[in-house]
Amino acid sequence: MSLATTLTLLAPFLLACTSFPTEAEVTEWPWTDSWFDKQQIKLGPADADNARQVLVLSDDGPRAVCDDLWTDKSALALCKMEGFQYGRRTSVRSDVDFAYSSVECYEQYDYVDLSTYQKPLFVIANAQCSYTPYSASALPCSPRQAAAVFCYDDPWYNVFHNVQLSADSRHFSIKFLMSFVKLGQFYSALSADPLASVPGVAQYSAEACGNEVKLSLEESLRENAFFLRGEFDENCDECLSIMLEGETLFNNICVNADN
Repeated sequence: MSLATTLTLLAPFLLACTSFPTEAEVTEWPWTDSWFDKQQIKLGPADADNARQVLVLSDDGPRAVCDDLWTDKSALALCKMEGFQYGRRTSVRSDVDFAYSSVECYEQYDYVDLSTYQKPLFVIANAQCSYTPYSASALPCSPRQAAAVFCYDDPWYNVFHNVQLSADSRHFSIKFLMSFVKLGQFYSALSADPLASVPGVAQYSAEACGNEVKLSLEESLRENAFFLRGEFDENCDECLSIMLEGETLFNNICVNADN
């Protein structure tokens, strides 16, 4: 008898002997009297790399989570809680004390076998997590070992940020930062070893009153920024838009007669 035939014959028996928690058991687990119910687990603001620290909010203020046993699966569960499609683990430096260690999070409908957990559990939105109090952990964590996540929807894209526009009656200048974003992490386009080629001035375009507007592009390593500059057509009162490879990048760049 082949292995495939054997598994086929055994399948009903295996399913009958396999017990998974139901949705009600997952969502109505009696943790309402636990100390952790008065607290919340949140993701902090993004840092320069777009990493977000995992924080426990308590009556004493935010506390950090040690990254021991911190996994991509746990990071994914928290990122999905925040509305993202994907997430992965990372570690950051923390300025607050640790509250927990060995935190493991699962999406609510992963149907993990809760009976196998010896550690306390708590529920956060659509995720469930197990943890060990940091005071009971056998291993210490340094401030640089705080659990964090990279959350993202697209695995690769460019982002333009810190945009500043200045204009007068004849000229305009747009200062901006550009980053490549890979799996949620920011990489500066002006770094010594960028992930991809930086768009050149030929890839930018602008138009007003049916006429092309000439642009110049400068890189400033001192300010770690790019500058797009150009002149308004004195015979055109239309505001202009700047495109990057056919997609609108900056809108409503208008003459400022007060300057």
